Amino acid sequence: MAFTLYSLLQAALLCVNEPGIKSQLTNLIRSVRTVMRVPLIIVNSVAIVLILLFG
Repeated sequence: MAFTLYSLLQAALLCVNEPGIKSQLTNLIRSVRTVMRVPLIIVNSVAIVLILLFG
């Protein structure tokens, strides 16, 4: 990749528009919570049934 004025401008725009690490982590946690909601309900239900059956 050549070091041109266009590539400098592109790099500057990417750095300015990049969200902070805190917002990236917040988005990651929110996405994981959304995706894992149903499997977590199923795993918890199975665990409750096993506890009720085997004490």
